[in-house]
Amino acid sequence: MQQTLAAPTWYRALTLRERTQVLSRARPEHDPTAARRELEDWRAQSPFGVDDWFARRLATDGLTEQGLEQLLGTPDVELARCVVEPPAWLERLTRAFVDEHADVGPIPLPEEMRGGRTVGFVDLVAPLIQAARRRLRRGVDDLVRDVADLPFDPATVNDILFGDLPGQLHMMLMRAMVLELNVARMEGRGAGATSEERFTDFMQRLGEPGSALALLSDYPVLARSVERKLERWCNFSLEFLGQLCADWPKLRDALGAPVGVGPLERIDGGAGDAHREGRSVLIAHFAGGWRAVYKPRSLGVDVHFQELLEDLNQHGDHPPFRTLRVLDVEDHGWVEFVEAEPCADEAAVVRFYRRQGGYLALLYALEATDFHYENLIAAGEHPVLIDLETLFHPRPDQSWGDEPEARLVAEATAHSVLRIGLLPQRTWASDEYDGIDLSGLGMEEGQLTPDRVLQWAHVGTDHMEARRERMSVPAGQNRPRLGG
Repeated sequence: MQQTLAAPTWYRALTLRERTQVLSRARPEHDPTAARRELEDWRAQSPFGVDDWFARRLATDGLTEQGLEQLLGTPDVELARCVVEPPAWLERLTRAFVDEHADVGPIPLPEEMRGGRTVGFVDLVAPLIQAARRRLRRGVDDLVRDVADLPFDPATVNDILFGDLPGQLHMMLMRAMVLELNVARMEGRGAGATSEERFTDFMQRLGEPGSALALLSDYPVLARSVERKLERWCNFSLEFLGQLCADWPKLRDALGAPVGVGPLERIDGGAGDAHREGRSVLIAHFAGGWRAVYKPRSLGVDVHFQELLEDLNQHGDHPPFRTLRVLDVEDHGWVEFVEAEPCADEAAVVRFYRRQGGYLALLYALEATDFHYENLIAAGEHPVLIDLETLFHPRPDQSWGDEPEARLVAEATAHSVLRIGLLPQRTWASDEYDGIDLSGLGMEEGQLTPDRVLQWAHVGTDHMEARRERMSVPAGQNRPRLGG
């Protein structure tokens, strides 16, 4: 394994900026023919054929085309020779596979993944996973020493925070593993008389540290991405736990937790897009059924929006808007959990849509956008907006094409209430596709996705392959319901 880790191919995972720093200290050999070929491949990518976009992309890393050509023409061996110290991610990978690999045990999987035919793909990075879990455990041990009123059990919190991660890692590894599975079949390297037996043999070899490391060395960018994912997970998990401990007394009071609420039992991650080193919205479930939404950003806008709704409720004659309890703690905060519920009667449905009309006017005044079906919850007769990041949205300069009619329609739409995203509107329609309505008011289940989604055929055999199909979009929680 040490020999594999010393291979120069690992340095293919260095970023352009890192390569620039490395090569600024040396004058390595240069292959101009290979460099020109790779440079043309770069330029052929979209959207680098438009205007000066390619030069602008290079400028973000302080590069010119000549500088990029120098980087692309440097062989792996020369690049590795110029590195003074191995990067931190490669050192962590080395420790996981060499120094600590004997400590690799079974990976705790969420219930929905257990028994899956391809779940063993995650075994490829088991040493990295367990190393990250050990770092988290040490961090938790340090944290709990100074906290008297713990909102979680240190013995179980590692598995609670780990719940969504195996699925994300599985998705990252899937394409490369299916490719390698087919390569092994074509080269006759699988043991077994049937396609299923050869699949099983391939999966078993993924759990062997030597075989796994050799395979990862062929995919250094993937290996670095997985290691980075795990490092971010560990850091964010410790940050979340520290903030939960610090906020716990005022959190229970501000969001109205029931008396005697128990410790953390479950985390639903990925409730929003990840930003700032992998941070994302989390839904925290506590013993007794109480839930709270954690957001890793300032919630000042959310606080002021609730104040605005309260003011409108006092001065308007409309059905009052529901306001949410919010705790803003500078760089993060907590919001009351909102559960989708049915309407009590037809009059409640009418009030739901009257409130939607009020929101339409309010959001238009606030220059809002992006209020599609995933940012709206129908809580009985109350439509509740759950993502306020796009209030006062700017209007960037855009090119609407050369057709004056198309430009007029596009500009009129962009300055109308349609921009908000609440009103029904069908998008991406073509001669072969009916389009889809993802609006806050109109989206309903059963529509087909605009893009053909990656699916897998012949799962559990060494003929496993990727296919793309339009999939049915599941129901959201945006539409009011009455009697089912």
